[in-house]
Parts: sequence; structure tokens; C-alpha cells
Amino acid sequence: MVWTVAIHTAKNFDQWLKFFNSPESTKERKNSGEKSYRILKVLDDPNKFILINEWDDLRKLQAFAQSEHLKEMQQKSGIIEPPLIYLSEMVKQGQV
Repeated sequence: MVWTVAIHTAKNFDQWLKFFNSPESTKERKNSGEKSYRILKVLDDPNKFILINEWDDLRKLQAFAQSEHLKEMQQKSGIIEPPLIYLSEMVKQGQV
């Protein structure tokens, strides 16, 4: 599995979240291999958030990440600057 950790800034978080949950966005992400996601809001900026996604295939993720369609979806959703994105792999998971 591959993970992405992305820091985004939206014009309006609630507007972005509505688009993120839309059938269009959900279908596109699922077709690109997204398995799960987590959304973390930055406490001192209501429109900045961290999106952590789990993907089943690096090649499908890379194709999605480089697609014009993703850029269009980001623009539609109200993302106002290019996100900072890290490709990652799980090293360890646990609970204390």
C-alpha cells in the first residue's frame, strides 16, 4: 500500500468537504485506487487541512495525481494553492 499525506488550503473548508464527499469525487478517487482517507483540520486556520489517503497501487495513484482531471477537481472544490504532497509507506501502526 502507498499513502499520501497532503497539506491543502481551501477557500472554504465546508465547500471543499462537500465536493470531496460528492459522487463525482468519490468515484474518481475510488477508480484511482483510493482505499481510505483521513482528514485533519489545522487548529489555527479553519481552511487548512491535512488529507491522508491510502492507495492500492502506486501506478494508478501517479496517473491520478498527474491528471488534468484532478487539477480541475481541485479548482472546482476551492483549493486555492498547490498542495504539499508526500508519497509515503507505512512503517508501523499501533496504539498506546
